Amino acid sequence: MPKKPGPPPSNRPNRPHPAPRRRKKPTTSASEDQYRALVENSPDVIANLDRQGTILFINHTLPQYTVSEVIGTNLARYLSAEDTSRYLQGIKKMFATGKPQSIEVAAAGPTYWLSRIFPMRRNGKVESALMIATDVTERKRTERALRESNELNRQIIETVPGGIVQVDANGAIRLANKEAERFLGLRFDELTHLYITDFDTQTIREDGTPFESRDYPVSRCLAAGKPQPAALIGVRRPDGRIGWGIFSAMPMRDPKSGALSGAVVTFLDISDRKKAEEEVKRSRQQLRDLSARLQKMLEEERMRISREIHDELGQQLTILKMELSWLTKQLSGNPLLHLRTQSMSKLVDGTIQSVRKISTQIRPGVLDDLGITAAMEWQVEEFKARTQMRCHFTVPPEEITLDSGRSTTVFRIFQETLTNIIRHADADEVKISLEKKDDHLIVMVSDNGRGIESDQITHSKSLGLLGMRERALLWGGTVEIEGRRGRGTTVSVRIPLPPAGGEEGGS
Repeated sequence: MPKKPGPPPSNRPNRPHPAPRRRKKPTTSASEDQYRALVENSPDVIANLDRQGTILFINHTLPQYTVSEVIGTNLARYLSAEDTSRYLQGIKKMFATGKPQSIEVAAAGPTYWLSRIFPMRRNGKVESALMIATDVTERKRTERALRESNELNRQIIETVPGGIVQVDANGAIRLANKEAERFLGLRFDELTHLYITDFDTQTIREDGTPFESRDYPVSRCLAAGKPQPAALIGVRRPDGRIGWGIFSAMPMRDPKSGALSGAVVTFLDISDRKKAEEEVKRSRQQLRDLSARLQKMLEEERMRISREIHDELGQQLTILKMELSWLTKQLSGNPLLHLRTQSMSKLVDGTIQSVRKISTQIRPGVLDDLGITAAMEWQVEEFKARTQMRCHFTVPPEEITLDSGRSTTVFRIFQETLTNIIRHADADEVKISLEKKDDHLIVMVSDNGRGIESDQITHSKSLGLLGMRERALLWGGTVEIEGRRGRGTTVSVRIPLPPAGGEEGGS
């Protein structure tokens, strides 16, 4: 189909030609401006480096240099040979692997830098290195101060004479010094895998009963959050030996929150002291056993001598008196000889009385025949006759029955007490009581004399008082002495009564 003819050229509108466009000056984007501001205002040193470490760009430098002075120079100018080598090795490795590298160096002066080196790529190829160096001087100072503090603490912990163990809030062991390792018989790596509860079956009290972990000072400290008093604990070591230590615990708290973070256990090894104490106790017990044996032998010897004097001498003197009586009758016709035999008879009578007195003083028969109450009554009468003091003796209505050993102990202590009153008290009245109370026999003797001084009670030369205590101790008893100046002295004797079934312990 033929095209429609268009308008004649003369009738076409005239359109002006477009004016040539003016090329605009290139401008940076807002994001580029932001990045530039970040780089220029960053506290870190940001630089662009080539393979040789030449500085192609840097945002700012150390105060002693200007940016223009630094650009185009090599890192070696500002670093030691060792640090330069580390930088170049890091740059080389980054170019080879395309992976970031981190290097820490010390610049001239006491300044430390942590440098991170990143690859700068163009068309996928690493073209240069971007280095961001952060001033870590303050951090290094803090780390150094912390190391020095830790080293000082370690030296202190290792040089203290006692053991130190640190546990966390769950009771897990986190730290232990050499003394703790030695005492517990475990290495550090063994201890730090344990909890305090792991020692539950390995600890004992002084009496040999188990010391459960819940009663440890550290357990109570973690539960209460407060320091706990020290406790004596025996710890069974891996080799079977038992070490004794005095343990205490202090809480540890988080410095920021104040929450309980754990506890510090300190202890002092007293195993040697404990061993020495046991030796002393054993030695004392041996001495007491020996003393008890000697006392028993002495009383047996006294009893034998008393009986021999009473029986043998008494019998011989009685026969002699009978013979003198017969002789006196035979000499009735001779006044001089008769008078002489009468005088001899009186002398024999006096000797018989002396023998009886000596026999009784060595071992009063009334003690063996009638018991402790009658023996004490007899001794009181003897005391009154000898001293002319007023005596008040109170006895219980019921009969007191003691075995021979206890009777002898009580009687000898009573005798010694009365002897001390005669020698030292300057008294004119004595009160004595005998009673049974709480399975004990109690004897109390009080006088109204000058009163014993406290230093006299404990004086090393007070052997009589020491002997009284030792006699009572043989039976698990006690002798207490109390004096007040000008108000007299009171002696209290407590002896456990024998259990149903007979005599036990003592001599």
